[in-house]
Amino acid sequence: MNVIGSSISVKSFDIVVISLLRSSGRRAAACHQLDATLLPWSFLNAVDGAALASLPPEYDGRTRLRNYGRPMSIGQIGCFMSHRMAWKQCVQANRPMLVLEDDFLLELDLAEVLRLAEANMQHFDLLKLQGLNLKQKFTVVKKCGDHQLVRHHHSPMGTTAYIIKPEIARLLLEKSRHFHAPIDDFLDHDWIHGLKILSLLPYLVKASGDPSTIACLTVDKLNRWEKMLLRLRRLPRSVRRRVYSMKKSKYRSLLEIVWN
Repeated sequence: MNVIGSSISVKSFDIVVISLLRSSGRRAAACHQLDATLLPWSFLNAVDGAALASLPPEYDGRTRLRNYGRPMSIGQIGCFMSHRMAWKQCVQANRPMLVLEDDFLLELDLAEVLRLAEANMQHFDLLKLQGLNLKQKFTVVKKCGDHQLVRHHHSPMGTTAYIIKPEIARLLLEKSRHFHAPIDDFLDHDWIHGLKILSLLPYLVKASGDPSTIACLTVDKLNRWEKMLLRLRRLPRSVRRRVYSMKKSKYRSLLEIVWN
């Protein structure tokens, strides 16, 4: 049903679609789009947060409450654990992997995008092929015909589609042995993992707009004093982030010269 041989000459990327077993509509849409590409791919059965008997040991609920004042939703936890499963599979296969969430809509030719990624693997650790905030400013690292490899000044957010290398997947597994933020926030925490995360524009996919299966918690808003307390608690992290950003900014121009 979902693995079809391809005559297209593309480096051996694994393509996985993270999807809940119960999401039949999304699965059907993914099959329709990817089967048409004639590239091999497979589903990765997502962790269903709603079905968890207990919270996974990787989830650091104490740090989450300390820094944010509220827990992650079980859907957010399941989503993060699902991406960790994809990273483990990438490490085991020892091949670069295209990770898709099942609410994607292909906008471009998948094989062409994979060829571009293959030709520019030396420039990035993780390559985003989707972003939620299309207005985020960026710096062009390299022009690739009608495409651009860019470094966003602030994360465009979103994890619907990205390419990851096995050595980077191994690093992210290590850095997320204890997590307390959603997956897209975690990838934005570059002072923790230090990755070179670029985006390929225009994006390969966009999110379908289907209702989220993550379902964030609905909680009362924090009052002024609670917010002030959280800022104080996050102060050491904020200092660490600012120092890292200053160092990165200092060497940014040199790095981009080297990447080119």
